[in-house]
Amino acid sequence: VYKRQSLLNFIKSGTASARKLNRAHILLLADEGKTDLEIAEALHTGSATAQRIRKRFVEGNLEFRISIT
Repeated sequence: VYKRQSLLNFIKSGTASARKLNRAHILLLADEGKTDLEIAEALHTGSATAQRIRKRFVEGNLEFRISIT
């Protein structure tokens, strides 16, 4: 819940790059149970991108904060 709220606050801040915002949106949609294909369609990106971002996050290579600093 804390991480989700932090991601939502990050998105609403309006100061992040498009890439960081897209990563945050991918993680939020994945948290809602969306598949990679559903995420890709919703964000107009590739399903491989959604899969890669989720995988990096789970493996710890993409830190939670997505450079939210």
